[in-house]
Amino acid sequence: MLAWCLACVLLAAARPAAATERLTDLAPARQVRVDLQWAPIQWQRGDRDPSYHLMSADVPRIEYRLDVARYVGRQVRVLYVIPLDAGLTSPLGLKVRWKSQGALRAGEARAGDRVTVFEGRIAAGSLDDVFDVQLEVDSRYFTGRLRFDPYFEIEAP
Repeated sequence: MLAWCLACVLLAAARPAAATERLTDLAPARQVRVDLQWAPIQWQRGDRDPSYHLMSADVPRIEYRLDVARYVGRQVRVLYVIPLDAGLTSPLGLKVRWKSQGALRAGEARAGDRVTVFEGRIAAGSLDDVFDVQLEVDSRYFTGRLRFDPYFEIEAP
């Protein structure tokens, strides 16, 4: 029995890991200036209010056209990556929520996270979607300048 379990562990360790690659976004380049707004708070509670340090901004209609032509017919996993920006002193400084209008899943993440937004077989040369994004910044971990520059990765066995 122990030998069988050990053999299973060795086989699992010998399986090749999925290759990860950064995807190219074929959508037109865009740069949007976003003004963060302070969250409404109950002033009488002061900094005991959970929203006291929060700022947010909505970034509507971010178009993505991900080049997945090399993966047509293959089973893949696509991840949305939210890098930890130099404008943050901690991943707790940024929460991102997005709504999807196409093939990718909606979700939320913090700075530094990689979130699966697609899992399945690739049917066409591009994965197209439009995200409506909400940024929530905690001023306790914010240095005053933030560059929101997410990207996508693909994993294929």
